[in-house]
Parts: sequence; C-alpha cells; structure tokens
Amino acid sequence: MPNEQALRDENRVPSLLFEKGGEIKRVSDTQPLPVEQPLRTANRETVGNVDQVLIQPATGKRLVIKGVMIVSEKDTGESRIYLSAGSLAHRVYGKDQSGYVPLNIPGAVEEALKIQTTGFGTGDQAYFLVNYVEQ
Repeated sequence: MPNEQALRDENRVPSLLFEKGGEIKRVSDTQPLPVEQPLRTANRETVGNVDQVLIQPATGKRLVIKGVMIVSEKDTGESRIYLSAGSLAHRVYGKDQSGYVPLNIPGAVEEALKIQTTGFGTGDQAYFLVNYVEQ
C-alpha cells in the first residue's frame, strides 16, 4: 500500500508527484507538471483530387505522427496521409470513416507529410486531421 502521507503537501492537501532527473518532485504553482513535447495539430479540407503538403517540418527537424483522422464524402476513391518518401500513415477507401487512429510514426529529417485524394469529382470533399510532434 502506498504511503498516503507522502502524497500530501505540508497542508495535508493531496498533490501530484513526478520524477525528474532521478528525483521525486511535487507539483505546485512554481513547479508545474512537465510536458515533454507539445502535441501539434494540422488539418485541411480538400475539394476534388489533390496531392499536397500538409506539414513541412522546420530545417533540421523531423515529424512524428501521433494520430490521424480522415473523413470523406465520396462513395468511391481513396484518401491517404503519407510521408513524402512514400511511407503510408493512413488510408481510407470511399466513405469508410476512420475515426481517430493513434499512431507513432517517425519521419526522416525535413521529410514532409502529404495528403492525397484520388478518384474524386470536382465537388467531392475530404477532411484530414493530423496530430504530431516536431523533434
């Protein structure tokens, strides 16, 4: 059983603990819970057939795809999210709605993330959402 007194601050209020540099630290106003890497989001709505860059990492950085979602209104055709070197991250055929798909796909340094729709008419739409970190 954990030592419940260790989880309380000097006023006996429950608090959160975290490890940093091999030491146990207590969360406070002056010492907030650390966040390792901020999660970023990119999204785009497309019309017709497209093949375009959604995210271009900064010079010397690489993307790590953490999650994706594709929504398409077209009965046929294909919507995909891929790294510019060709690695497929996610694909949806026709109106198959993917929902949110958690991933952990690292790209190469300065490799762009692209989106593509094929088999779409001039008014057919698709929506892409990508969560990522840049390292």
